[in-house]
Amino acid sequence: MAAEKWKLTLIKILEQLDDQQYEKTLHLLKKIPKREKEDKSRAQMAQTIIEHYGEEKSVLEVDRIMKEIPRMDSAVQKLLRPFVEKIKAGDLKSPQLDEVQPSSSWRKPIAELQNGVDLSQKIVVGKVVEKFVLRSCEANTKEKFCLAIADDSGCIEVMVYGEKAFHFFKKGHFYNFRNVIVEENMIFTTKSKTSRAGKLDVPKKLELKARMLINGQDSAVSIDEIKRLDEKKRVSVEGTVTEIGKIESVVIKKNQTEKNIQKFKLEDSTDSIDLTLWGKKNIQHLKGVSVGDTVKVTNVMTNHYHGTVSLNSTDSTRIFKLKCATLQIVQLEIIGIKKARKLQTELEAVRDEVAETFSVKSAVLAEALGIQQGTDFEDRLLEKIPYSVKAEIKGDKILKLSAMQNEERVQMRM
Repeated sequence: MAAEKWKLTLIKILEQLDDQQYEKTLHLLKKIPKREKEDKSRAQMAQTIIEHYGEEKSVLEVDRIMKEIPRMDSAVQKLLRPFVEKIKAGDLKSPQLDEVQPSSSWRKPIAELQNGVDLSQKIVVGKVVEKFVLRSCEANTKEKFCLAIADDSGCIEVMVYGEKAFHFFKKGHFYNFRNVIVEENMIFTTKSKTSRAGKLDVPKKLELKARMLINGQDSAVSIDEIKRLDEKKRVSVEGTVTEIGKIESVVIKKNQTEKNIQKFKLEDSTDSIDLTLWGKKNIQHLKGVSVGDTVKVTNVMTNHYHGTVSLNSTDSTRIFKLKCATLQIVQLEIIGIKKARKLQTELEAVRDEVAETFSVKSAVLAEALGIQQGTDFEDRLLEKIPYSVKAEIKGDKILKLSAMQNEERVQMRM
């Protein structure tokens, strides 16, 4: 598409600028609010420029700014000139510029929404990042629920009225929102209109922020404070994951039914605490979380048992990954094999005189130890250990392995 061609060219132009030139460019783009220039990649900024200025005017504005910076060298100008010349020649029907209308002519970015903004002629396009449970209104008999939506500029909570709408909106899908009311949040009434929309490039940061709108509003309580609370107090907690247990099955005494649970441990600057996730739905929230990740866990309940305080999940518990485990290069001594499968192996290894459990792709482990995989893979591993290796790890996952040389092993023992 022609519009896409200008967008790709604009990205290349922005990437040609050094940091000082790029900052000056952002400063000179007066039509774009300051908040929409923050926390965006240069590719995302190109889209924002086009949305605010339209395709033709964005070409002329970029041309003006390149003269002011200045960047009149061939690296930038050979990209920009063909578009400028088309406009100056009056060729507005050129396939490079007008196959589609500027999105800003009909779309209102979420970052521009303010209390009382008139959306009668504008459409908000957003991805449903989170959908909160349907519940009865306190003031009347209608039904209402919440959505957290995000686009490429920002995110907002949407209050939706009507049971029919509840079944229409699906998590992960994109929608057009028309005739909505904007107060502190966006309100979708029975008079509002919607339809399925095409995909937008929504930054991961904004998706996380959107999820936090509904589920992460409560401020986190330190673990030290949590351990001083009474039983059955609902809290949110932040910390680094230090252990993740296996999924187990337990029998509930009250009704003699089985339920899956998974335990993990969190640590902050004040203390550490065990958390138990009850049921498949809650266990699913831990998927994709590794030892070493920093997470926020919302809506968990304090539990007292024989003088020990822990946390239990509730129906409203959510887990948000705030920061991934850092990549480390370490020396390990493999001392034990917990499970050796075709694709993945769990092993025990000593790091800094402390034994830890790690997981690694079986093919990576086999290559590092110089053995073949097969039906007797575990036996071959046991013949090799203890075995010293250099490892690239992220949390409790080994990403790369290499055998240590003899002189490195000597240094490790010293």
